[in-house]
Amino acid sequence: MKKSIYQFILLSGLLVIISACSSTSIEGEQITTDEETITISKAQFAEEQMKFGEIEPHIFEEVVKTNGRLISPPEGKAIVNTHISGVIKSIDLTVGCYVKKGQFLCSIEGPEVIKIQQEYKEGLARLNALTAEYQRLKILSSENIASKKEFIKAESEYLIAQANFEGLKSNLELLKLDATKIEEGQITSDIQIKAPISGFISIQNCSLGQSVSPDKPLMEIVDLDKLHLQFIVFEKDVQKLEKNQKLRFYSPENNQKYFEAQLFQIGKSINPETKSIECIAKINKKDADQFVSGMFMMVEIIHHSFDAKSLPQKALLESENKFYVLSLNKEDDDNYYFHKVEVKPGMTQNGLTQIEISGDYKKVITNGVYNLVID
Repeated sequence: MKKSIYQFILLSGLLVIISACSSTSIEGEQITTDEETITISKAQFAEEQMKFGEIEPHIFEEVVKTNGRLISPPEGKAIVNTHISGVIKSIDLTVGCYVKKGQFLCSIEGPEVIKIQQEYKEGLARLNALTAEYQRLKILSSENIASKKEFIKAESEYLIAQANFEGLKSNLELLKLDATKIEEGQITSDIQIKAPISGFISIQNCSLGQSVSPDKPLMEIVDLDKLHLQFIVFEKDVQKLEKNQKLRFYSPENNQKYFEAQLFQIGKSINPETKSIECIAKINKKDADQFVSGMFMMVEIIHHSFDAKSLPQKALLESENKFYVLSLNKEDDDNYYFHKVEVKPGMTQNGLTQIEISGDYKKVITNGVYNLVID
């Protein structure tokens, strides 16, 4: 009878001890826990590829996210045209080539090129003759030797010839033809088309032997140094914008490579259909050669930044709508012993989560707790 009483007391004691403990599982394996300490064997720690880390300060940012395009302003893009019809005689460059302002692009030959030079020379000869007649009659008219009617006719013909000549001369200047050489009798059969700005050839619509005319563009040149970022911001975020505000942008195809820009123009009217305004930001010239005009970009405008304590997002454990981290208390040859510490998470950026935590904890588990279930 006494033996049975002792057995009952011993069994009751064991039940009390067992009930005071709970268990945490990692894929079926038992990890000892109690109200104060969580014990993880070093073998299990290695098997689950757990890692230690520290709570570190990090700069978190409140950003306005949108999208836009890299475009050239009017002064950063040039459409190359011919002012006269003809045929492409020669061409030196193609799409992607860099050209300097004034550099030779192509040459155009044809009857119209020759004709305009002939007309100029004929116009010059006619003007010289009418000028001499006008000057002669002007002197005679002043001496009442020539009739007033003759003088007026000569003056009229002179002024018309002078206007026609100046027009022909302007046409030569437009075609970059040398009037002095033409006056000396040097008539060429072709004209040269030169780059109006420095930049890269982005479009080419001509080839050897092709007929061209003034209404068809030959090439397009883009000055990448003048590229800027154009984007929209919705009405709800307009108050977060400031001139010279920093922002970053990246291609959707490569979201690991960020570029910096600075806001310098904020739209002053809201589009009634999209409820947004248009903004422009300057990009760094050193990055320009990596872009092409018209590229689509994701944009992040930095509204506010602040310092806060942080941990990798995967270091946080959630239980009953609360969040915890495991802080190392001690270790021995076989085990690690952790405290479960409650934290209040904030925003998460780039895998790091802002946390509020009471106390100073030097060493916490930062990786491998995703299979850990703590009651």
